[in-house]
Amino acid sequence: MRDILVLGGSNVDYLAISTNPLILKDSNIGKLVVSFGGVGRNIVENLARMGERVSFITVLGHDYSVMPLKRELKDLGVKIYSPDLDGQTSSYLAVMDNDGSLREAVCDSNLMDGITYQNMIQFRDIINKHHDIVMDANWPEDVIDQMFKNYFSHDFFVEAVSVKKVLRFRNHLSEISLFKGNLFETRSLLNMDKDARSLAQTLLDRGVKKAVITDGKNPIIFADSKTGQISECKAIPCDNIVSVNGAGDAMFAGLIYGLRNLRTFADAVSLGNKMANKALLCHQAVNPDVKSVLNQD
Repeated sequence: MRDILVLGGSNVDYLAISTNPLILKDSNIGKLVVSFGGVGRNIVENLARMGERVSFITVLGHDYSVMPLKRELKDLGVKIYSPDLDGQTSSYLAVMDNDGSLREAVCDSNLMDGITYQNMIQFRDIINKHHDIVMDANWPEDVIDQMFKNYFSHDFFVEAVSVKKVLRFRNHLSEISLFKGNLFETRSLLNMDKDARSLAQTLLDRGVKKAVITDGKNPIIFADSKTGQISECKAIPCDNIVSVNGAGDAMFAGLIYGLRNLRTFADAVSLGNKMANKALLCHQAVNPDVKSVLNQD
């Protein structure tokens, strides 16, 4: 099977985890965990650990973090491509409560925000070799617009990333083969304060082929334009959450893996559900043992 092409962001993740319930505007006792992340990079690592062959186009600077970040992915067999740019690789700082929930986060993505489509033309041959393009919303809007314009015959699988960045896909709904976002991101995209089922129907009405909407502990809603069905999958409960960081990326990677290797869309959603649950059990954005979900009932 042809390898997967992912276009997305790479970060150095700094997670500050409080030992006790977080007290705002105070110095909290806890620990700092430093690892590599970024939505696109997390999707890539998940897919590689699941046994897929992956090519990854991302944005990296000329700082100390680049070599170990590349080495970690190359050791998993990932082919990495990045424009040659001066600057600092994106970083992500998250403050987590003692129950693993996210309280605050700041992402410094200045280097990626400055990318133009001209920087991407050098990868034209690589992109053309892949019919399926996995893309997160970290790319500037002009780059996203040009990707849809120049590769209109390709299938796009897109990840919302955030309530602000998902708006970069708003002019391309009819060109999206798979959309995945949480409830708040999808409301932002559609400018509608509706429930997940209503949002999923609107996505189908506007031309999205498949859509998946998550909402924390609530059921995952998924919709397929081929059948017109809107279905749900119960989120797997997790009583021992270590960190929510990377869970959504694991879900999306599971969807992609499932659509390529499993029988039905429902099977793909179920696998994504299991992978997201697995991500909740470790501090890193990707659980190194993620492939074990293939042995779960």
